[in-house]
Amino acid sequence: MQERTKTYNVMEETIEPASLSANVPVIFCCDANYFPHAMTLVASIISHSSPARMYDLLLFIDKIDYDKLCIAQEWMKQYPNACLRFVDISKLSDKMQLNILPTTARLTTAMYFRLLAPAVLKNYHKAVYLDVDIICLDDIALLFEEDLAGFLAGGCEDILLMRLSKCDSQYQRYWKESLRLKPGSFYFNSGVLLMDLEAMRKDCTVDNVIEMIHTIPDLMYLDQDALNVAMKGRIKEMPARWNCYDWFDEQMTALDETVHSRIVLPRETIGCHHFIGKKPWSWDHLGNNADLYWEYAAETPFHEEMWRALQRQCSIPKMIYLYGKYSVQLINAKIRHRLASANKKKKFVGRMTSILSKRRAIVKNMWKIRFNKLSSETAEKFIR
Repeated sequence: MQERTKTYNVMEETIEPASLSANVPVIFCCDANYFPHAMTLVASIISHSSPARMYDLLLFIDKIDYDKLCIAQEWMKQYPNACLRFVDISKLSDKMQLNILPTTARLTTAMYFRLLAPAVLKNYHKAVYLDVDIICLDDIALLFEEDLAGFLAGGCEDILLMRLSKCDSQYQRYWKESLRLKPGSFYFNSGVLLMDLEAMRKDCTVDNVIEMIHTIPDLMYLDQDALNVAMKGRIKEMPARWNCYDWFDEQMTALDETVHSRIVLPRETIGCHHFIGKKPWSWDHLGNNADLYWEYAAETPFHEEMWRALQRQCSIPKMIYLYGKYSVQLINAKIRHRLASANKKKKFVGRMTSILSKRRAIVKNMWKIRFNKLSSETAEKFIR
């Protein structure tokens, strides 16, 4: 069994699987800006985890505050079936010159870290990759156990882009001339991937994909386009429920009823919900399914930081709306965290006074009073 919380320097250390049996590796990547959202993804994975498995969570990071890593590691100690390890990718990223690859205001160099997974995780055969703007609504081990049957990876089709390749003349031209894909051919969204790391080390190396990025003219979707080209014909289509997402209104109206039913699934059937485009931590996207995100954000030690960031975007009328819609989730999370901390102290006191039964009874009554007071004070403070 590997250490359950640790930071690795991949230029100097080899990463071993967290467990020799029932190990479920999940890779995700972020920089400092997305770290709290990565922890929200972790909370959602754990909420739907099985006690019979070990969830080997590997976060590829670059330049994240050490104090935040310590807070996250302390938080994870309460989950015996999950192991969160931080993989410092900065030196390898510099060596591979990922910083010179194209980026956007939202898509930073961190999106390219996943390309390094086959090389970094040399002792892993297979792993799930997830974008950090995703929450899991089912056990991610079910996706991990899918048989890739000789394919390099598995992914869910990007229905909108495949549709555009058939009906939008400008995108058709880009699809054929730049990507050299046939209109309507399978194209996957790279936010959720089941990766055969062993096969990718042989046939789809990071050098292969970087070469695609450099050679494909006017990349529209950056490494996603490059991965689709590099893995053409060797991607297995995964069930759509593992990468469900909301669409902008103008995109939704462009979809016919058949396509709409394939991407907008009932909540109870969704495996992963992907917040593409506008994010649920932005005021202008507190609509469809944002409540799902905040439910899991409230479980992390960073929920107050995220809540304050959202508050700073809002006017007074917007704040009234926010408190009405999401305050219950945050109040409950605050009470749970306070009571969990108090409960640890209670157990310690119980052990120390077990011999002196009379004193023990007195102390237990004191803690009972304290619990009741703590719950009411916390709720009143949060509501105010």
